[in-house]
Amino acid sequence: MKALLLVVTAFFTATAMSEETLVLYSRNYTNPYVKAHIDNIVKLSEEKFGKLHVIKSQDMEQGRAFAELVNGNIDVIVTAPTIERETTARVLYVPLDRGLLGFRICMKNANSPAFNRVRSAMDLLNKELAIGVAEHWPDNIIFRDNGFRVTSVSKRESLFLMLERNRFDCLTRSVMEIDDDIKNYGNGALIEDDALLFLYPNSDFIFINPKRRSLHERLSIGLGMAIEDYSFFTIFEEFYGDTLEKHRAFERKLVFMQNNTISRQALSAINHFGIASFIVPIE
Repeated sequence: MKALLLVVTAFFTATAMSEETLVLYSRNYTNPYVKAHIDNIVKLSEEKFGKLHVIKSQDMEQGRAFAELVNGNIDVIVTAPTIERETTARVLYVPLDRGLLGFRICMKNANSPAFNRVRSAMDLLNKELAIGVAEHWPDNIIFRDNGFRVTSVSKRESLFLMLERNRFDCLTRSVMEIDDDIKNYGNGALIEDDALLFLYPNSDFIFINPKRRSLHERLSIGLGMAIEDYSFFTIFEEFYGDTLEKHRAFERKLVFMQNNTISRQALSAINHFGIASFIVPIE
């Protein structure tokens, strides 16, 4: 009887190990919005492709995570596109956040007199105030290309402490991120600026391990099904339907910026599915 039990246990263990898995970047896994989309896509494609277990990757910075994706150690990362990223991994050209990543508000030090008087992009430029970014963020290039002074660091978490210590003047966060970041890192010293909103074409796309062609096919079909049955838009409305109104986005001074880091295909996808539309550069 004991031998039979061992055989049965071994069978189910082997079966569980043989079922397909998807290793999702840790910060995407713990992001309720991204996880809701991934779970929905997996569920919708289950009848055609079978069970798929979504598991969390090890914690790491975004730059390293993308390198692990290209090397085949992570299967999916949801992040902003760059031309380099688009050419080194498989990508689904549907912006999960409908372009909200490019609606950005400054976090500022509540006790910074220099930034408290900023009311336009020219105030930032003329006073040579610095924007804080992580080195591996596309925003590092975007703000430099648009003429802003930039202070960059390797670790995302360091930015909040540096802003608290006035090492730079503005940490731009998307309208999706700023509330949680102030809650988790503000320490009572960091607040949301209510004057400016930076606006440029940027969004979170699904990038897939280049070695997993079948996974790319599955997620592509599942995402198409989510758009067709409208659950893609329902998830967006549930999480972010009132976000722009909440942050009074269009009562602010809008600072329109160029984003030279993305491909025409990514820009076209943002224009098609996003809540804002941008001019496609003439080549």
